[in-house]
Amino acid sequence: MPVEPIPGDYQFRALHEGPRVQRFWHRNKLQALQAALSEGGSLDVVVDVGCGSGNLLLWSGLAPRLAVGIDLSFDAVRFCATRRGARRAVFVQAAGGTLPLADAVADLVILVEVIEHLVEPDVVLREIHRVLRPGGRLFLTTPNYRWPSPWPLLEWLADRSGLVAQMGDAQHVQRFTTEAVRTTLAASGFRVERLGTMYLWSPVVALFSAGKAARVAAAEVRGSLRHGCLIHCLASKPGR
Repeated sequence: MPVEPIPGDYQFRALHEGPRVQRFWHRNKLQALQAALSEGGSLDVVVDVGCGSGNLLLWSGLAPRLAVGIDLSFDAVRFCATRRGARRAVFVQAAGGTLPLADAVADLVILVEVIEHLVEPDVVLREIHRVLRPGGRLFLTTPNYRWPSPWPLLEWLADRSGLVAQMGDAQHVQRFTTEAVRTTLAASGFRVERLGTMYLWSPVVALFSAGKAARVAAAEVRGSLRHGCLIHCLASKPGR
């Protein structure tokens, strides 16, 4: 069955107009990114591979000299170029396995909920490793399929709700656990610095209070939660 293309503004609409839990999901990924960036180092060049609607790359907390958004979807790249703040970024239609960047130029690469869509994730990870400078960091998230994570059940329910883009076998062709993320990154030359999960209880709290849910999500990111719905990982390219 052919996969229905995801509209270029999908993540933007999900962040601002989607159901309450969906808005929470997209908004609070910023917390995990912020926690990762708090660990030091200035940002000169930031690259978002699979940037979608540009939510993370255009986040005001990022202030690099150059921000580069890359997506296979021309519709997404075109939408990003119309967004507020787009003047401080460059958006390019390209595949993750052939990034249009020189070696060792990026301080940070963002790969948020992308790797599960990739038939050959190792190809993209090696390309990210190439464009990162020594000591540069990769921030990655992906759904957690390790039992008893609620994610597989939530994915099944979401696919049948019709409220979000179809996931399951249609979009998610890889199913990662924290152990699989660690092994996959190590095989591509990365050193894992932080690996955890989030979104266990916080999405439930989001049904009632966005503010309380944000605080619970922040605690999940800081803690040692193992069975959250979303894996978050900070890795680096050795050599500095």
